[in-house]
Amino acid sequence: MCSIHQLVLNLGGAAEHLAVVNLTDCRLFASRGLQLRQAGWSTVVADCGERACGRLQQVHWRPSSTDQLYGRVLFPLSAAVVLFADRLGGIKAAASVTAGILRFSPIVDSVTPPSLLVLCRKETCSEDAFSHHLTTELLCALREAHPEESRSFSEVRQMWSSRVRHIRIITQPGSQCWPEVSQAAEQTSNIRYNEGYGLSGCQFRRLLCHAMEYFDQGSDDTFDILQALGVQNPVTDHARVYLGALLRQKQGTQEERIKVAASCLAFNAYRGNAYVSHPGTVVQALASRLLRTIVDDYDSIMGVLRHYFVKVVQQHMARESTIAEQHLTLMRTLRDKVPGCSLCLLRTPVHMLTCGHELCDHCAGALRECPKLERCRLCKAVNYSALPVSPNVAGPRALVVSGSAISAVRFLLKIRKLLFGHLEDYFDLIASSEPAAIVLAEYFGHQKSLQQCLELADTLQKRPTWFRRRAALPKSRARLLVLAGNRVHSNYGISSLDDGQRRQLLSRLRHAWHSDGESESFTRRIAQSETHTIWGRRGFLTIEHHRGAARLFSSGEIKTSAGKMFAALFFLRLQRARPTNTQLPIMLDLEVACRLPAGEHLNAVVHALLDHQVQLYWSLPSGRLPMRMCDRKSWIRAAKFDEPLRWGLRVESPSENTQIQVHIDNIYALGEKEEVGNSSRTVTDFLTEARDDSRKDGDSDPRVGPASCDAGAAYSHFEHSSSHIDDGAASSKGQLGQFGKSMKQLVDQDEESVVTEFDLDSQLVSSATCTQFSGLESELDDLGSELESILRQWD
Repeated sequence: MCSIHQLVLNLGGAAEHLAVVNLTDCRLFASRGLQLRQAGWSTVVADCGERACGRLQQVHWRPSSTDQLYGRVLFPLSAAVVLFADRLGGIKAAASVTAGILRFSPIVDSVTPPSLLVLCRKETCSEDAFSHHLTTELLCALREAHPEESRSFSEVRQMWSSRVRHIRIITQPGSQCWPEVSQAAEQTSNIRYNEGYGLSGCQFRRLLCHAMEYFDQGSDDTFDILQALGVQNPVTDHARVYLGALLRQKQGTQEERIKVAASCLAFNAYRGNAYVSHPGTVVQALASRLLRTIVDDYDSIMGVLRHYFVKVVQQHMARESTIAEQHLTLMRTLRDKVPGCSLCLLRTPVHMLTCGHELCDHCAGALRECPKLERCRLCKAVNYSALPVSPNVAGPRALVVSGSAISAVRFLLKIRKLLFGHLEDYFDLIASSEPAAIVLAEYFGHQKSLQQCLELADTLQKRPTWFRRRAALPKSRARLLVLAGNRVHSNYGISSLDDGQRRQLLSRLRHAWHSDGESESFTRRIAQSETHTIWGRRGFLTIEHHRGAARLFSSGEIKTSAGKMFAALFFLRLQRARPTNTQLPIMLDLEVACRLPAGEHLNAVVHALLDHQVQLYWSLPSGRLPMRMCDRKSWIRAAKFDEPLRWGLRVESPSENTQIQVHIDNIYALGEKEEVGNSSRTVTDFLTEARDDSRKDGDSDPRVGPASCDAGAAYSHFEHSSSHIDDGAASSKGQLGQFGKSMKQLVDQDEESVVTEFDLDSQLVSSATCTQFSGLESELDDLGSELESILRQWD
């Protein structure tokens, strides 16, 4: 097997002009508009033709995704860059092309940059002459593009010299230069390896795959070198505030604080990645964006920060201890409260554990499945605090309330009578304006009953100024937005930087209104804005109540609203997908999961599914496939293991644009069907989500891999699926034979039987094959007395 570990970039020419030996197409990195070819066993060659080089010479131009890839990824990661000066029109034109690609190429500090080899047959060409032309061209381009900035000749020369290892002029014919190019690339690769920044063949292939995946999406966004490295970018406005507050703390020495900052940067950048690459480039890119605007002595702090950052990464690469282990050990030794999240430091904390540590949404994700059994990763204390159990991909749900407090409480009472558990499990964001805001804060924050809130609402009518004397907003599993006193307050946000204590009351903006209609409009607008800011998408479900009238975007009835809220408890997600570089059709292993963890609340939900005989509908462009959401045997078997509720389905899609919709019956509106959370979605949405998760969790993520032909093996983990495949039909050839029975036969089956087969119309069978699985057989003989008593109560 080949071991590719270095890249050669040709500017103004092709590999054929160098007479490269054993040049073959590299299918692994094939992408539209760009072709990477393999030369021998260890080198990949990328060609940037004369047309692309002509674009690079222009000063005022918007770089395309191809230009971004050349400048921000291929150039800094190349071991050698070959510049065909004669084909470009001379040494001055070649210098202009080099200046164009260096303008938006990232700084490669602490990592050996590529060697620049200039092919020029003229005897008058020298390294000094080319360097002078390059400095002049780059200076003129920068002055024309940014006339407000003043730069000297020496500053510009130092700028580009940090991006290349050395310049070498080669006067031999291009057909005789490949041995010298290959030798220069090997020297650069060996230097990087000896410095601890080298990449193995497997790592280098995965690094280029990350770059090709981003480029293949055709994104117009500015390409980031961190994305090419498979590194998460934690740089935000809040991250700058938190990191600056840490470096300005009075406790401890400056070196100790910088060590904590370096550990936090490494923990955030390489969280969950399967490989670590180019730590010098990563720390330079991160720190330059975070520190330049918040510290004065940037150079001295940057030197110490780079030292500890690289040290952490080197211990990880030497397999002494992982980055996460080193970071947790360091954070456990801190006695003083750090700003931001107690674990990652750079994100906004929105959850407080029983032990007092505050976590951001990202760090609290591991606690969502069993929020009352997990231990804090820092102090190992058992956490009993309630945490949101809704994943970020499930689709945000918002409640928008304004007007009378009594009317708001009565509305919540009517909704609560139709649902199960606390209403904060049905919403991710609650936005309200006074006077209704105070009762919502008491119910969702202080956990008061709705009857107590009704008495409080009656008091508020007699004492309208009581809200102004209230304390800060309380903690809650749901995010609270309160519009009071012409200000917007929230129970989440940036920590107070003065005393290190969390500032619960966050003033964001001012807006004066004079009518209920204006208050209603502004409350709705700020809720939509916050939903997009927090989750990066519009709200899937929005329940509104204003001036005594309950209004939903599609219906205003209370029962319909409750049915939509119940349907939003479920969401669609990807479990496994065939890689995108394989041929069509695309096979997806999907599942519908419930946001709620195992427990009494989930038991009530399952009871409702059984009582109302709720069905699940998988909708494809060619047809619809109904299935029963829950049967007694499969749920009893699932309850024995105390695990979340979920159902699985396999879909073969002929195109990435195929739209998949999932509906369930509205339990309170006969004949109506509601979409589950984040439905509908296309196959492209699922594949994009899989690529994002692979960057976070590394290439070992089980959700992205080749589709297996063994149906039983592929879905052995679906222990809550409400259907079962016979052992004799496990092969892919027998999948279509599973749908022999008619739907009438299925309806006539006993309620406690397991649905095994479905009847699809001919159009659905021809376009997409949908098969349902369950990983466990339901056997009542193994159930204990406790589960049998639950059955008797249900019956």
